[in-house]
Amino acid sequence: MTRSHRHAAWGIILVVLGVILLLDAFRIFDFWWTFWKLWPLLLVWWGIRLIRRERRGDSAAAFEAFGDRTVNVTEETISQEGIFGDIRVTAASEVFRGGSVSNVFGDVLVDLDGVVRVEGEARLLVKCVFGDIRVRLPRGAEYTIEGKSSFGHTAAPDGQRLHGRAYASPGFDAAPDRIRLTVSCVFGDVDVMQ
Repeated sequence: MTRSHRHAAWGIILVVLGVILLLDAFRIFDFWWTFWKLWPLLLVWWGIRLIRRERRGDSAAAFEAFGDRTVNVTEETISQEGIFGDIRVTAASEVFRGGSVSNVFGDVLVDLDGVVRVEGEARLLVKCVFGDIRVRLPRGAEYTIEGKSSFGHTAAPDGQRLHGRAYASPGFDAAPDRIRLTVSCVFGDVDVMQ
């Protein structure tokens, strides 16, 4: 975080705290009762911050809480996790070897359209709770789709609804280089495109 962003963050915190204390002074909001009931949320926030700081050193792996993000991954694998925000991942590497993306309370978009080739059997796991999943596979790649969406649909590139069944492209079994896509979605739809 840059110095100007830190100053802005502290400014926002002071303004919010001032408004809350003012509401408490006029007995509109009981700050102290609420604080003593909800203070464990500070521990949750602190833990999330520590996890983010620990993972920040690896550009291929990231965890983000409370905010949408768009990531261009230049490595051959993808590893992204999030909560309370959308994740949009674009594979900017020529070669794709697999990875995982998981999110809670937000949509997931994984775009592999720019991938030139897949090496071996690239396994991609995409999980989402309370959000939709969209995966754009590389053109011409052989693939299989496994998994399902609870309380939503799972659709193959041809628009076919899978209803928990596995789906494979026509040349998947014979292809040495292919993508094995495993999806798991609760309260959302899964759409795979090519």
